[in-house]
Amino acid sequence: HHEIVNAPAYVALSCRGAVAPPGIGVRAVGIQRAERVEKAAFEQLRHLAALFIGKAVVEVVRLGCEFGQMRPRRNPKGRELHVLYLGRVEPVKGLDRLLDQLNGMKNVQLRIAGPSIGGYDAVLRERGDAEFIGEIHGEAKESAFDWADVLVLPSYSENFGSVIVEALSRGVPVIASKGTPWQEVEDVGCGWWTDDFRSAIEMARSANLMEMGGRGYEWVKTYFTWDASARCLSEFYQRVGQRDAHGQK
Repeated sequence: HHEIVNAPAYVALSCRGAVAPPGIGVRAVGIQRAERVEKAAFEQLRHLAALFIGKAVVEVVRLGCEFGQMRPRRNPKGRELHVLYLGRVEPVKGLDRLLDQLNGMKNVQLRIAGPSIGGYDAVLRERGDAEFIGEIHGEAKESAFDWADVLVLPSYSENFGSVIVEALSRGVPVIASKGTPWQEVEDVGCGWWTDDFRSAIEMARSANLMEMGGRGYEWVKTYFTWDASARCLSEFYQRVGQRDAHGQK
């Protein structure tokens, strides 16, 4: 439900995915102009723009995320490829299609870490071969990243996916579905943005995962820290203040 509201000329909203149907939570149809909207998701900008009926100027401020420690890694030649999923175990996360695609693949070990929602892990256990280790934190989480050669996020829909930053900050390359907003990992050269997880895993076998992880680490260290996010917001608010001071709209 939306309400027509009166608003100032400049509005900042922190939506963090709430603008994606069916979870729209923004009551802002009457806003005349949103100069900057603070949100994490790139894909969902179109939903937000639709709410403002073309009157909004929408930009993105990247979220700061939890960082780990970059550690030396070895390429998995001569052994199984270790593939890690870390997150909630529920239908929207796309684990069903991941397991379907991995069926019959040799020398691949999939480890699924995270809380099962509504007992969904029982459904997945009958679908394919994977190790379910439940919800993990602290040292157990660090051990999972140390074990992983690559992290996979196969979600059908994802507003951000902070686990991608968590993995890259530890030097772990990633495979992210096209339901996530992480197409930049291919431009940076630290992962694959695809729904063909089987092909991506095959490519990971022969890729220099250590170099890929290093590129990912440098990228997220530059753009996904809380300091970088705060600096971006501060610069924006200064520009808005200067525009107001000069009577600009």
